[in-house]
Order: sequence, then C-alpha cells, then structure tokens
Amino acid sequence: RLWDVRCVVCVAIFSGDQGHSEEVLSLDMHLDGEQFVSGGMDNAVKVWSLEACASAIEEASKLPSRSMPDGPTPTGGEQASGSFRPMIIQKPQFSTTKVHGNYVDCVRWHGDYIFSKSTHHKVVVWKPM
Repeated sequence: RLWDVRCVVCVAIFSGDQGHSEEVLSLDMHLDGEQFVSGGMDNAVKVWSLEACASAIEEASKLPSRSMPDGPTPTGGEQASGSFRPMIIQKPQFSTTKVHGNYVDCVRWHGDYIFSKSTHHKVVVWKPM
C-alpha cells in the first residue's frame, strides 16, 4: 500500500493476480522516485511503477492535511479522508521467482541494479530486463 501520510489516505494498493501471493518482507524505492522493488515470502522479486497511480497521487495531494487518528492505521476501506478510494495496481513492471529459491528478505536498488537476499543468505546482484 502507498499512503499519503499528510492527509492519511491510502493512495494505491499493489496487489492482485500478479502481485505478491505471500507477505512482503522488504521494499526499496529507486532514486528516481518513480519505481520500487519488493521481495517477499513467495520467493518473488517485483518491480513496481508509481506512474500507474500518478493520477491518484495527484488527487491525494489536493486533500487537506490531517493528523493521524489514534489507534491502528486505517485500512483502504477506512480512510481518514472520507470518499477517497485507492487505486488498485495489479501488474508490476517486472516479476521473477527465478533469482531465489526461498523467502526474499532484503531488496535494495544500486543504480539500476538490484541487490536481493534470501533467507538462505544468498545475495544476488542483477538487473531486471
């Protein structure tokens, strides 16, 4: 989920048929600010684009600022700013389960290369195609 913490709304949910099928354990934003990489318990590494939800980010930026409510963080259906509905992003730019054979517990960008590590302490440096 992508949250705008200024106005306390969930802007986008990255999920669906092509999203992670298990918990996400690590995430890193690219320095260009336009994409991020995620790794999880499904042994997958996925690269996601924020371009797909640019209109929702822009719409959320126009909402008034709010302080975070007491208690647990609201879910996508319990927005602090009323009728704002998050965009659902179902397709990553890139996805693979071929780099690691176990949970991917760390992913980091280094330029356009990804460093990814599995729970078997295997670190791989690679570039998504």
